[in-house]
Amino acid sequence: MVPHDCNTVVLGGTFDHLHQGHLILLSAAAMLTKKTLICGVSDFANTLHRLERKAHWTHMEPLSCRIAAVQTFLRLFKPALKYCVEGILDDYGPTRTEADMDAIVASAETETGCMAVNVLRKENGLPLLDVYVIGVLANPDFHSSSGIGDKISSSYLRARISEHEPDGKPNAS
Repeated sequence: MVPHDCNTVVLGGTFDHLHQGHLILLSAAAMLTKKTLICGVSDFANTLHRLERKAHWTHMEPLSCRIAAVQTFLRLFKPALKYCVEGILDDYGPTRTEADMDAIVASAETETGCMAVNVLRKENGLPLLDVYVIGVLANPDFHSSSGIGDKISSSYLRARISEHEPDGKPNAS
């Protein structure tokens, strides 16, 4: 899809241990946006069952750290935009009620979530969002049969951290 004028673009994710894949996704969203970028950061408060589905979830950064990292990057990347970076308690965040949105940006692995957002928006009588999908980046440093290290991901980073800090605390070695 060829980008058109997007005053407001939305995206969401966990954004744990902010890495190159996140930076590319955030950069693409910011480049599409003319005015406002809304970024929902997964807040697992009161939804422990959702958190526990994440690999090595005990090594996940607190919500406040993840929001701060996203805000810092975006303000450095494209300071003229208005940013709304906030915790979201489900997969929809403000897309379920906010009419003034033009597009949603996602990675290839979360494209189905964008389709679900548009289904809900249609049910709620809201305009559908244009969907922009950014490819998943390969991780050149590690390949495994489990697939967890085959792409740049927070799961891979948490797995690496758990190898060095199995109890969540730095090893003394």
